[in-house]
Amino acid sequence: MEYVNAVLIVIGFIIIGYYQKQKIGALENQINSQKDLIGSTKAFFDLFDLGKLKGYVEIVEKKVKTEMECQMTELKNDFGKKQDKSLNAIRILLEELDSVVDVFGKSLVYLSRDRRETIIEGMKEGIAKRAFTQVSKQIDEIVIEARQAAIKTLLETAPPIRKKSL
Repeated sequence: MEYVNAVLIVIGFIIIGYYQKQKIGALENQINSQKDLIGSTKAFFDLFDLGKLKGYVEIVEKKVKTEMECQMTELKNDFGKKQDKSLNAIRILLEELDSVVDVFGKSLVYLSRDRRETIIEGMKEGIAKRAFTQVSKQIDEIVIEARQAAIKTLLETAPPIRKKSL
């Protein structure tokens, strides 16, 4: 009977050993799963490490700032070129306008007062119309002064008028 007890004890140890082996295998699987989870979590936290994330954000900010500065420089250069072209065109147009206005203003002197007023009234409202109105008034004043001077000169140089006897 001792053999039977010994065999039962050995069979019990084998069963307990097998059970323990299965339990150890399950625990190993669980530990390996936990290791994988810890590794994934560590990788996740490494990815979102505040120091590294802050450094990444600073790099992105510097990159965006540099790109914006480059774009601003390009826009300023383009704007400067366009502005130079526009200013050059305006300068040329002003020179042309100046010569036209000069000729037109001088030609007003040779027109009669009525004709000058008709031409000026036909112009659109603006600086030019106001300027030519002033020029026309000055021409009228000069004409009046010239007539008065001519009459005065005639009166001074003309022989005296004698009355005819009737």
